[in-house]
Amino acid sequence: MWIVCGLGNSGAKYDGTPHNIGFQVVDELSKQLNANWSLKFSALIAHTSVFSGPSAQKVVLVKPQQFMNLSGGPLKQVANYFKVSANNLIVVHDDIDLPFGTIKAKLGGSDAGHNGLRSITKSFNTNEYYRIRLGVGRPTGSVAVSSFVLGQFSKMQKNELPEFLEHSVDASLGLITSGLESVQLKYHTKKP
Repeated sequence: MWIVCGLGNSGAKYDGTPHNIGFQVVDELSKQLNANWSLKFSALIAHTSVFSGPSAQKVVLVKPQQFMNLSGGPLKQVANYFKVSANNLIVVHDDIDLPFGTIKAKLGGSDAGHNGLRSITKSFNTNEYYRIRLGVGRPTGSVAVSSFVLGQFSKMQKNELPEFLEHSVDASLGLITSGLESVQLKYHTKKP
């Protein structure tokens, strides 16, 4: 079994912000896989399956419903309940160090100042889990990072967002069905 966790902040005022792009990806995944959300352990969860060759892999989609910096607690409870280790955890999150539209997949590494990742690493007592890093770009001028990631996408970015989300869904599923190297080969050389 796999868990795919999208990071974001719950509440309507955060919908559609760069910091919530992880939520948007797992929302798209739930639509594509006909999965319905329910609330458990302070997280929205949806059960589904992904076909990998002749067999199906069970997948739980997760959207923690606490603030970003507390994401690890609810996610760890869901993982314990379903007996899923960090080895089968994929975290989908925004990354200001990547240009908008860039997708990078990796296993392990630092949290690079991302409070959601920091919380997950602390709760699981390891940083050895998969990440789908989604580039949202950096603020320009004197705009604070917090204002930038909790603001709105530009008009041009909104136009490009559907394709970005589609590729992000594909990368997330690809980790389960094809493995890390395959996803890296497909997306790390792709220009945003």
